[in-house]
Amino acid sequence: MKMAYGRLCVLAVLVLAGCTSPPAPTPGPSPSPSHTSVPVRATSAPPQAAGVTIERSGGFVGVDQSVTVDPDGRWTYYRNRAGAGGGTPVRGRLNEIQLADLQALLADPKLGTEAADPGECADGFVYKLVTGATRVEWADCGSGQPPTAVRVVELLSMSTPF
Repeated sequence: MKMAYGRLCVLAVLVLAGCTSPPAPTPGPSPSPSHTSVPVRATSAPPQAAGVTIERSGGFVGVDQSVTVDPDGRWTYYRNRAGAGGGTPVRGRLNEIQLADLQALLADPKLGTEAADPGECADGFVYKLVTGATRVEWADCGSGQPPTAVRVVELLSMSTPF
């Protein structure tokens, strides 16, 4: 009983200490006006972030997957296949670092120039990446894979079930 009473007293002291306001700062001497001017830099609002959808199809077993990432980092992964986990969307959210990396890749002007012919290859995957008005398609075999789009896929492969 004494121990419970002691804990209650300590708790009451902590609560009361948290309710007091900090002492008001004492007014000090005012700084003298500065004669140097600091240049003001105009800032523009950041461009509207874009979302992205990536589809992966093909392969030896006939994969049909997609992942969609909204501008705020929420993602939805979908695998259109019978069996465990197929047909049921999985949802999550990218962390701040992953989202910043993704937005930097999507804003890279090189991505818009990477629209490539998906080509044909046996048992390879075909990818389709769509962000805003940009659409990039490629196959994962052969040469000519779009480097920025491939980096987007790599990032989302590490950050989602894709």
